[in-house]
Amino acid sequence: MKTFRYLLAISLLACACSAPKNDEWNLLWEENFDGPEIDLSTWTRVPQGPSDWNDMMSLREDLAFIENGQLVLLGKVGGENDPTPFVTGGVASKGKKSFREARIEIRAKFSSANGFWPALWIMPDCQLPTPEYAEVDLMEHLNFEDSVYQTVHSRYTLDGGNEPPKHGMGAIDKDGWNIYAAEIHQDSICLYTNDVKTLTYPRLDGVENQFPWSDYPFFFILSNQLGGSWVGPVDTPEQLPTELRIDWIKVYEKPYTELFNGKDLTGWKPVLKEGEEVNEPTFVADNGLLHITGQPFGYIRTEESYSNYTLHLEWRWAGEKGVDGGIFHFLNGEDKVWPQGVQLQMTPKDMGTLMGGIPIEGLEGPFYWKSRMVEESPEKPVGEWNTMDFVCRDGLIKAFLNGVFINQAQCAAREGYIGIQSEGGPMDFRNIRINTIK
Repeated sequence: MKTFRYLLAISLLACACSAPKNDEWNLLWEENFDGPEIDLSTWTRVPQGPSDWNDMMSLREDLAFIENGQLVLLGKVGGENDPTPFVTGGVASKGKKSFREARIEIRAKFSSANGFWPALWIMPDCQLPTPEYAEVDLMEHLNFEDSVYQTVHSRYTLDGGNEPPKHGMGAIDKDGWNIYAAEIHQDSICLYTNDVKTLTYPRLDGVENQFPWSDYPFFFILSNQLGGSWVGPVDTPEQLPTELRIDWIKVYEKPYTELFNGKDLTGWKPVLKEGEEVNEPTFVADNGLLHITGQPFGYIRTEESYSNYTLHLEWRWAGEKGVDGGIFHFLNGEDKVWPQGVQLQMTPKDMGTLMGGIPIEGLEGPFYWKSRMVEESPEKPVGEWNTMDFVCRDGLIKAFLNGVFINQAQCAAREGYIGIQSEGGPMDFRNIRINTIK
């Protein structure tokens, strides 16, 4: 049965992943390394660590630098002041630059040596819920081989899940420039070398921890490494220094649907608490902002119902202090205060609780309450803009605040309206957009 399901998934994805980038992608961000030095607002030098890929890493500036519009990462024999026999350079964008569900392209070239292991890869830029794991290797090269490895890793693969196959091989010009690409879709990952597809890895329904990548923001790791259990020892140090050069990185995103046009409340329905006096409009569209006064209590919801989707919005507390607020998902039933749905609570210094009247797996009702999954709320101070992202698939809500994964809950509901709460004080919202998941 699993084999049939895998073959069916591959056949359904053949059209989506059979060709390189097309008009469905829009350029979102690019790094051309055209400054005199590494841009430390985007990149951090990788320190030494305990793993095979970073146990020779060094913060020495001569191992990671900009030259002729390229990022250069070197591997050398260690000096008398170095704690390791070899030293290597690497950079990462963790906590500084991350992306979700995108196409990534990296143009790079590297030298070859026994024990040399250059790599270009991505990992989630947040703490994942136990036991999930996610990694995509756009390029790994070993020694003098004339091809590269492109691989996906998850808890499912790490626990021995080998169907569908998790890696492909890409033919390269070993001494020249090559382009490595990955497409992160909601239903698949596609990997390319020089616009030749090397792997289509599909999401399998009902397989736990098998496909986490599209749910999380990811950051880049660009690493030069010498030695390791996979690549083998550095037994000919006269072949050093090794060199990994990156010419550019490009990130593309798919077009999204604007839920709020920034001019009026088209597509939205206000709902206010009965019997309360309304002295001025509670919901106002002005100059790209949705301003909510907070009085009287209520909410504004979409006129269209949604089931599987990713939702992005930006918000700030607009008054002198933070106030209660909330984002509703799966609103159903009568339009009243308060509605039947699941709400992400936006209480100052206590953001991230998922609550509501819809059953949540593992909790007892009739009113369900799931506290956030991180110790501290990563909210910004009053007046500063925050970002919220939600991934909703088959009733599972995953919530991210300023790129930090803060909570998730499996809900009984599968479809409903999206709403924004009015509860006591002013808040502003902007850039409210959605991508539906097929």
